Amino acid sequence: MQTLHPGRRKIPHLIRHSTIPILPMVYLSGLIFLLSVYLPSFAQTTQNDIRDITALELTRDMVTGWNLGNSFDVTNRDKTFWGNPLPSKEIIEAVEQKGFKTVRIPVTWGFHMGPGPDYIIEKEYLDEVETIIKHILDLGMYAILNTHHDDWIEPVYSKESEISDRLKKVWTQIANRFKDYNDYLIFETMNEPRIKNSPIEWVGNDEGRDMVNRYNQVCVDAIRATGGNNAERFLMIPTYAANTQPGSLSQHIIPNDDPKIIVSLHTYFPFEFTLKEDGTRNWGSAADKSALDAELDRIHDHFIANNRAVILGEWGAIDRSNHDDRVEHASYYARGAAERKLPTIVWDDGGQFQLLSRQELSWTFTGSAIATAIIAAVNDVYGILPLALNKLPENISDFYAYRKTGSNKIFIRYHLTRGSSVSLKILTIDGRQVRNLVARKKQAPGSYELSWNGEKDTGDIVSNGIYLVIITTEQSGKKFKVTFSRQ
Repeated sequence: MQTLHPGRRKIPHLIRHSTIPILPMVYLSGLIFLLSVYLPSFAQTTQNDIRDITALELTRDMVTGWNLGNSFDVTNRDKTFWGNPLPSKEIIEAVEQKGFKTVRIPVTWGFHMGPGPDYIIEKEYLDEVETIIKHILDLGMYAILNTHHDDWIEPVYSKESEISDRLKKVWTQIANRFKDYNDYLIFETMNEPRIKNSPIEWVGNDEGRDMVNRYNQVCVDAIRATGGNNAERFLMIPTYAANTQPGSLSQHIIPNDDPKIIVSLHTYFPFEFTLKEDGTRNWGSAADKSALDAELDRIHDHFIANNRAVILGEWGAIDRSNHDDRVEHASYYARGAAERKLPTIVWDDGGQFQLLSRQELSWTFTGSAIATAIIAAVNDVYGILPLALNKLPENISDFYAYRKTGSNKIFIRYHLTRGSSVSLKILTIDGRQVRNLVARKKQAPGSYELSWNGEKDTGDIVSNGIYLVIITTEQSGKKFKVTFSRQ
């Protein structure tokens, strides 16, 4: 997405209490269990793993995301040239703490690349990009890495040989550099490939759509040829200009009918509200919502209904001092997309689309409201419970977990100082309910102990990994992490 700029279009609670009983019979296994709480997320501990999941299962797990826009994609060697500070760990942490699960990293490579025939990408630039990818993965988030604003990518027949050769060499380098990362890292072949400065730039024609298909094939083949995890990595490929025009959808080809390919679409809808410079400030009528529903239905019916995963990699609305309308649009858009199994990655350029002030490391007033609305809407559709629980209720004096020697079970204890309605749940690390151990039950004062053997509410057994234990009363709630593993 090109946006308008000047001159251009903890420490777990269970070990904080001095009253935790460490009995000799459980000491060794208890110690191992407590240490296991410190283990990092799946993305850290199993860096080399490619999971046996489908593209639709992956996109469901990505939930919703945020774009690190106008940063690495700046069309200048100085990546602060468009006004944003350099990407940092603190920026990524702010995004994760807000509740986003995915970060898309637009990257322009051309300003850090040598001449042909080799087109060598500078090692230092790859190092900078990799540092941010590591920050994202260390937090258990998904990272999407692409080519962005690389204007040498022109979908025209006259330049096919030259551009295909360059794309192959660029993606071979990128893929080799990151081939050992797990499938929390996704490659996106191109951003919005289009015939620039032409009357059909954003709508396309047969030539442009055909060439985008050919370039996607080149990129996918180059990535797959590097082997290792790249042989099975999930990849994103755009339509012409990443648009949703009927011709772009109907003429789009999936290279090799690869089941691990996800379609990348951008739908700033409606244009008059989201992008048009002299457009409307108002959105939210019944007609507005019906039109957006039709747009999302069209995408769903063409791809999702045919078992092909899609990511809406960019969307949003420019700031026209219309706080309420932008928030309502964001909430309705995010909810509608989630209901149709379409994960969304909201665009944030630090300018007219700004949500997070990267200089201040704080969300703007409207940005915070939009981000909160997006996450709340998606979580509601997916049944994800909020994770902002950090205060132990006053009427619970202790809350911890341990394991006994030779047992697969996790034992959870708490003491209720006065009668209260109690809820105790096991959730996945991103907040989806696994097991409801105590369902808002009125309990008398006293000590309680429950056990969990990894069984879900459905009766199935969870996979080994990190889970959340959450207790709530009428007052507040508290959570901590536990590691479940079958021995």
